[in-house]
Amino acid sequence: MKKFLLIVACALTTVTGMANETKTFTDQLEVSVNGTSSTQQTTVSVEMLEDNYINFVLENFVLEADGDELNVGNIEISNLFLRDKGDYKSFSYNANLKIKPGNMAGVAEDEWMGPMLGNVPLILNGKLTDNKVYVTIDIDMMESIQQVISVKFGSDFAAATVANTLSLQNTLSTKSTSTYVEDYGQEMVFDDINGFATVVEELNTTDINLCLYDVVLSIGSESAPLGQIVVNGIETIDRGAYKEFNWTGDVDVLEGLCPAVLKGKYNGQNIYYTLSIDADAISQIIDFKCGSDFAPAAVEGAASKYADKLVVSVNETTTDPMDANVEVEHLNNGGINFVLKNFVMELEGNEMKVGNIAIEDLPLYDGNGYKYFNYTGNLNILPGELAGTDEEDWIGPMLGNIPLRLKGRLTNDRLYVEIDIDMVSLDQIIHVVFGSEIESAISGVVADAQKGGAIYDLQGRRVQNATKGIYIVNGKKVVK
Repeated sequence: MKKFLLIVACALTTVTGMANETKTFTDQLEVSVNGTSSTQQTTVSVEMLEDNYINFVLENFVLEADGDELNVGNIEISNLFLRDKGDYKSFSYNANLKIKPGNMAGVAEDEWMGPMLGNVPLILNGKLTDNKVYVTIDIDMMESIQQVISVKFGSDFAAATVANTLSLQNTLSTKSTSTYVEDYGQEMVFDDINGFATVVEELNTTDINLCLYDVVLSIGSESAPLGQIVVNGIETIDRGAYKEFNWTGDVDVLEGLCPAVLKGKYNGQNIYYTLSIDADAISQIIDFKCGSDFAPAAVEGAASKYADKLVVSVNETTTDPMDANVEVEHLNNGGINFVLKNFVMELEGNEMKVGNIAIEDLPLYDGNGYKYFNYTGNLNILPGELAGTDEEDWIGPMLGNIPLRLKGRLTNDRLYVEIDIDMVSLDQIIHVVFGSEIESAISGVVADAQKGGAIYDLQGRRVQNATKGIYIVNGKKVVK
């Protein structure tokens, strides 16, 4: 019996302890400012959370260039999702961020420059093991202080190698839309390229490289070569019958880097993807579509509807709780479609109609007594459907593709969601919380027992009347 009790106690300690473990790493930080590099030693901390999330902090970031020091501050990012790469886990962030003051002795809070810059565009990519972290950070401060800052912490792990190469042929369709103000909305549709070969390089992780060679845009007898378009290190999600990818970043095309969005699926015999490139050099948005979409996941049964309170924080000002509704459709591939319907912000007496936040085919992961899901990427908010509200009254669709991060947990009767929306055009960071936190099975037992006089057996089941045996009361084991 004593041995059994020891095992239970260890299990409780392990589960609750793992959720808040913080790892600290000290290594070399290489900083490049407009091509001029310097090196310093600094510290990064990673707090391990439940559901494969982490909180990341680069402390007391100081720029050293040409003998001058510039105190920047702390780069703190919460709820970064960890993706399993076999020998390590990866994490990423691509959105605007407000740098916080550092905590270095002898430096006053108003001497940290980072917080004065407001929200700055920041791209972070990292790799993590139990005893090592490698991070790259790119901060575009060109508009504010005419600097592009590139940061590298630690040394890279062994690079992924190509394990298999596939050449998948299909029809490539292309169109472009002018971004000239006077020509906005004009569209050119180019001739299809039949039998176009897309090369997929499968890496020794879950990632792939995708290569489009010798791309030529043609209309009749006129043609314009684009050359090759290569996207490396694309993360994939295993959907069973196929792998799915969703990537946002820069591609090198037309002798320059251009923002791009890539989404697709492949299964070893076939491929489908869409690729949108914002080619500023020629004031065109070029949209590619290759192949036909695989059979989409089908909805299983009626949508689950959750009604709960929603709280919004805008640049750290918080609204009163509002009534809100979320619909969740379960798919036959194990994923879900998610919709926060008719999102309306009410702040300081003003009402802003945002719209519907709809994300399709989110993978579900098994938690401890619940399922969890996450999304990171750019998203178009859709018009809402409130009676008496015209489509043009919804502000969300006007913002175009905006960076959005979502994390959530669900059970049959409860849903908890956090959403971060970066509305840089409005100089706002919007944090949305729907519902109340869903605890894991064991941590919920411990938390409830510590808060009140609830009684649980050793299997974590709440009991009304304790008979003979061993129970947990107020977080302590009691023999009856």
